[in-house]
Amino acid sequence: MDDKEELIKELQWVKYRIQILDMLEQRLLIMRQLAVEAFENDLSKAEREEIGRQIQIDVKPVE
Repeated sequence: MDDKEELIKELQWVKYRIQILDMLEQRLLIMRQLAVEAFENDLSKAEREEIGRQIQIDVKPVE
């Protein structure tokens, strides 16, 4: 593999990693929003558990 092909392959890897990091950032923002909502409101145990379930649904493992 010549230098150009190697650089192209490395660039593709970097773009992929950026995409994964962007997905993680979005998931963290959702988690933070839900956590703030749970903290700021006087929620019942059932409501807190529902927020926890929502986090589990919204924040799926990165593939």
